[in-house]
Amino acid sequence: MINKEQLVDWFRSNPASVVCAGLSLVLLSAIYFRSDEIPLAEAELAGKMAEAERLALNGKYSSQLKAHLDAITGFNSIIGSRMIRVSELGNNSQYFQQLRRDTGVVLVDFRQLTTSSNLPKTLKTAFIPVAFSVSVTGGLSEILDFMRSLEAGTYYGRILSGTLSTGPGNRAGPLSLALSLEILGIP
Repeated sequence: MINKEQLVDWFRSNPASVVCAGLSLVLLSAIYFRSDEIPLAEAELAGKMAEAERLALNGKYSSQLKAHLDAITGFNSIIGSRMIRVSELGNNSQYFQQLRRDTGVVLVDFRQLTTSSNLPKTLKTAFIPVAFSVSVTGGLSEILDFMRSLEAGTYYGRILSGTLSTGPGNRAGPLSLALSLEILGIP
């Protein structure tokens, strides 16, 4: 049996071994008790690396941000100038009167079917289709000019349906065109 004095003498004669053994025991116990925190630390490191990469890309692309903002603002103003307003019935009818004057057709009937009162209360989009019903009469060239003016006109529009007819028993007379169309607008 080793007594206490022999053990203390052995520790004094081998201090490096004792310190190394003690340090090893401390490190092994730290590794054992903290081993469950390694995956958490790796996940935290991955998150911080992703955030650092995102910030680096933000810094890289921010130099072009002013040019992109100016381009988008310019495009928005161009698009905004080609939109009709649902609530401006007078301006909307003036557009069709201008088409009538430019093409020479006779505007028989004009109705705006989409109004501010029949819009949904909660709109999820910035743009809405504004429906119109238009009837005109005229010669074939005048009606074709009217159609071309609608398609390539000031506003973004699409023709949903149309009916072209002549008067009964009068094939040489004027043609009648009834259109159902939508023009892109904003509330």
